[in-house]
Amino acid sequence: MRVTLLVMVVLTLLLAGCSQATEIKPPTIRYGEDKCADCDMIINDERFAAAAIREISAGDYESLLFDDIGDLVRYLAQHKDQTFVASYVHDYDTKAWIEAEKAVYVDSDTLKTPMATGLAASSSQGGAEALAAQWNGKVMDWEAVKAQGGTMRHGGMGGMGGSNQPTPTK
Repeated sequence: MRVTLLVMVVLTLLLAGCSQATEIKPPTIRYGEDKCADCDMIINDERFAAAAIREISAGDYESLLFDDIGDLVRYLAQHKDQTFVASYVHDYDTKAWIEAEKAVYVDSDTLKTPMATGLAASSSQGGAEALAAQWNGKVMDWEAVKAQGGTMRHGGMGGMGGSNQPTPTK
């Protein structure tokens, strides 16, 4: 009896630790603990964190976490054989989850992101325009971001080894 109870408790804990779900919603990220599905780095900065929900089987979903919007975009482009049912990014200012296709993006050479893609998201056109003005960036929609493929074109590994704070232009 005690062995059966112990086995059930262990199995329950194991299943609770999996990132599989039966509903489609933004995941919870444990900052400083969870790793990026693309680059395997620890996710530390909520402003740039992203997620994709992959369908494993009918009605079964898995959350994939990313430390940079560019990693999400690159992963989606490299795994076209998989079924992704949703993607999410964080609003840079409020840190609230946004559906990736509804967000408005800023691409800037002066914005330091975890993987140096220079991408940030906003929930509004006005918010994105303000960020673009601050960082001398350009405003983009989801289709334009996907078209550029999450390339690392802003000088290496972004905030690695230094502050991950944005560097506004004057």
